[in-house]
Formats: sequence, structure tokens, C-alpha cells
Amino acid sequence: MHLNKATSVEYNKNDRTVVVFFADGSQASWPVRLLEMTERTETGYAPITPSDDELANVELFGGDSILWDELGQIFRIEDLQNHVCGRKAWMESLAATIS
Repeated sequence: MHLNKATSVEYNKNDRTVVVFFADGSQASWPVRLLEMTERTETGYAPITPSDDELANVELFGGDSILWDELGQIFRIEDLQNHVCGRKAWMESLAATIS
């Protein structure tokens, strides 16, 4: 048994975070504003701004990822734990806003 295996995920609309619960009783959360959510267009990627109702439809995928199937968004839990919330350009833009 892996103590840190993800067992469930939910969206908390009060603070707009996605929360992952683990088998050992721990949990981790990330603000949705940090996650690079995009849709593919003819010219590249365009950001999307999902509603709370859309974000509430989050689920575990493959035991190691969180998925918003209707939105076409998937994030590896390990990446999120390592503070990787999107592509390199996205991460650089986040770092610039924090600095």
C-alpha cells in the first residue's frame, strides 16, 4: 500500500482551490488560478476561464492525475506537488507576477 496514494479530489469553490486527499489522511490543495487551463486553437493555445460548476466536475484519473474531462484539462498530481502548474512559458509568467 502506498501511503500517499490519492484517494479523492474535490473543488472548493469558497477559496477556488482543487483539493486532493491521500490514503494516509493528508491532503494538498492548489489555487485554480495557478493552473494553466487552455484550449487548443488554430494559432496555439488560448486560456479558458471555467465556471465553478465546471470546476466542480473534477475527478481522479489513472490514480496519479486530476482531470476535468469536459474542459479537456489534466494535471499530474506529482507535477502539482512540485509546483509545476503548466508549460514553461506559463510557469515563467507566474514567477514574474510573484517577483
